[in-house]
Amino acid sequence: MVKKKIIPFKFPEGVQSIKEHHFEFASICLRSDGISQINSEDDRLFTLSESKPIHSMVSEFNAGKPIYIMHVPGKHTNADDDTRRFLSSEEGLKHRVAIAFVLKSLAQQIVANFYLKINKPAIPTKFFSEQTAAEEWLLSIKNNNTFKK
Repeated sequence: MVKKKIIPFKFPEGVQSIKEHHFEFASICLRSDGISQINSEDDRLFTLSESKPIHSMVSEFNAGKPIYIMHVPGKHTNADDDTRRFLSSEEGLKHRVAIAFVLKSLAQQIVANFYLKINKPAIPTKFFSEQTAAEEWLLSIKNNNTFKK
């Protein structure tokens, strides 16, 4: 049996978790402010076989509603080429409105810039060094309904 790891979430005051699921390598939750948060462990290279279950669970939590994602990868955690291609594909972006990444290392920033230039996700995608800035950006898009799908 694979042991599930709980990677703790930080929420702003007044925000709580509505639903959570924990994988061996990541924890996800649907927050009361409408953001789907994904936290992943340190020092991991995500593959498609790990990313697709997370993707499916986020979709299930949101039940066809627009999805605003904040991914907080662990330090030195990244995604392989197949995962980046999938996450920027039509299937990978289904119901997603905006994605914010909270990056912790220079290597992540380099891969992030590569992702934007090469994979060119068709929805607003932005990278932050602080979680509060990522939350503010996602909520501004959500509240303005600018990119409603």
